[in-house]
Amino acid sequence: MIPKNIINIKDNAFSGCNGLNSITISDGVTSIEENTFYGCSSLTDIVIPDSVTEIGEDAFSECTSLQEIIIPSSVKTIESCTFMKCDNLKKVVFKDSNLKKQYKEDPRMCVQILPTTACNFKCPYCYQEGICRDKALDENTVDLIHEFMDNYIEANDNIKKIHLIC
Repeated sequence: MIPKNIINIKDNAFSGCNGLNSITISDGVTSIEENTFYGCSSLTDIVIPDSVTEIGEDAFSECTSLQEIIIPSSVKTIESCTFMKCDNLKKVVFKDSNLKKQYKEDPRMCVQILPTTACNFKCPYCYQEGICRDKALDENTVDLIHEFMDNYIEANDNIKKIHLIC
């Protein structure tokens, strides 16, 4: 359990703690900062209190044993890549429907592109559980990928151009 006098769980606080399998965050904590639980491969259970308002980038990335997480309605911001490479994550419950909509519409949080030289966008990385994997991406998803790449290029001065053909 995180002590009650802690307000923010700082960057990388538990990063790589492979022996951590369960954690309850005390009421009063307002933010889970970036990489807080990054790579906690044994983490299966986490309780986030109603006091948390922000979850940082990569906060739970590579928590490969995490299967379900409940995001309380107090959370107003979830940064990008929060659940990247959480291979066994089957369910994310959003208590706030607006946050759920934001999460679904923001491609930085929903699309992970792992292209290879033979990429045909039919690989299992491109689809959510339960969707047929023998078809190409739908037009809406391709548009989201393009939008994401355009925004990424604008935000990174060192990248001049990326041409994505879908």
